Amino acid sequence: MIRFDGYDEVIERVYRFNQEHVFQYWDKLLDSEKIELLKDLSTINFPLLKQIYSHTGDEEKIEFIPAPFIPVPVTDKDKLVFEDAKRRGEAHIREGRVAAFLVAGGQGSRLGYDGPKGKFPIGPVSGKTLFHFHAEKIKASENKYGTSIPFLIMTSRDNHTDTEIFFKKQNFFGLDPANVHLFPEYL
Repeated sequence: MIRFDGYDEVIERVYRFNQEHVFQYWDKLLDSEKIELLKDLSTINFPLLKQIYSHTGDEEKIEFIPAPFIPVPVTDKDKLVFEDAKRRGEAHIREGRVAAFLVAGGQGSRLGYDGPKGKFPIGPVSGKTLFHFHAEKIKASENKYGTSIPFLIMTSRDNHTDTEIFFKKQNFFGLDPANVHLFPEYL
């Protein structure tokens, strides 16, 4: 069992739930990286994960399959199925049973941008950001269907505050601030 001062409880929990494989490259990490890993591990609810896996029926073998979907319609029958799904989806939107969810934890470093990827200006003429485009689509759907659509944005620990400040400075891009929910992926 590995050791690191101040993190004994976290390390013991990892071993207790048979997840010690996460320490495979422990000896190659700098102390600062070890601390980050241990902080991340401290946020994991191992009992809940164990409970979720217990519902699979086989803790050793878990098979993930794609979610069901409706393909692009080709035949007349496909078109009827597609139109029915579209009609039901629009009804769900009108009834307030739909939310928009955006995973926005990435930094724009690969784009040569210092900050959250969602703040990167992608509009070639307008300079609008990814966040702006998503907000506009949501606002247009709210107007079209006469409802409000919650916008849930999962950030990372590294960009949460920056993203929150950005949305406030942009007046939530015209969305109702009460319907915009920013939360970090690590609670």
